[in-house]
Amino acid sequence: MKKIIFAGLLAALSAAQVFAGFTLTPFGGYTSVSMAQLNHRLDYIKTSMFGSSSLKDKKVSYFHDAWSAGLDAGYDFFSGFSAGLRSEFIGSGGYVYARTIASVTEKSGVDANLIPVMAGISYMLNWKGCPFTIGADAYAGVGFGKGGFFLNYYDRDNLENLSIYVPMSGNCLVLDGALKAAYSFGRMFSINLSCGYRQAKFDKIFCDKDGTAYNANWQKGKEAKTLTGATLAPDFSGLTAKLGGNISF
Repeated sequence: MKKIIFAGLLAALSAAQVFAGFTLTPFGGYTSVSMAQLNHRLDYIKTSMFGSSSLKDKKVSYFHDAWSAGLDAGYDFFSGFSAGLRSEFIGSGGYVYARTIASVTEKSGVDANLIPVMAGISYMLNWKGCPFTIGADAYAGVGFGKGGFFLNYYDRDNLENLSIYVPMSGNCLVLDGALKAAYSFGRMFSINLSCGYRQAKFDKIFCDKDGTAYNANWQKGKEAKTLTGATLAPDFSGLTAKLGGNISF
């Protein structure tokens, strides 16, 4: 038993030496998104597809807020300065909902997700003997977008159902910067709060399958356009607020 404990301690010590200088930061938070074009699409759905007087309990949920979660992995080159990678998931969506007099539910909208993969730098200013630090970071990379338009139609008894989903995807340049404040609980653990801004607007996206039943312009492998022929260009740009925990080796 003593040999097993000793071997475990030796392995932990070796790992600590190998990863010395590295910091992992899982985080989660809130972000706004600038989806003016998609919100306009929701208005169109409300007035056209959901314009019938036979519909009741109408509700529109616009794109505005989104949630995010991710991981930073960095290396401390010298006191306060580090560089590393960031991977993140940002989920958002909007829809129009209504019910008919016969209790048939109709829901149509858009889900839109972004996975940025970035590299960046960070600098934290610290004072000797003080657990608080302040600083800033800046990241740049590519964002992989995935989402789609959906239409769901079903009755209370689940006897009449219709479900259409048209997936779309694309990628864009992502720039992310923030101001940060951290509190240390010792050499290895600290928490940080960051507030900043992200620039992430698509030039275009593509249909992953035929969606001509939804929109005559949507064909697999082709650039997705609106009914008027304008390019669909989701915009994930917005303010960010994140809370993370730092694990330093």
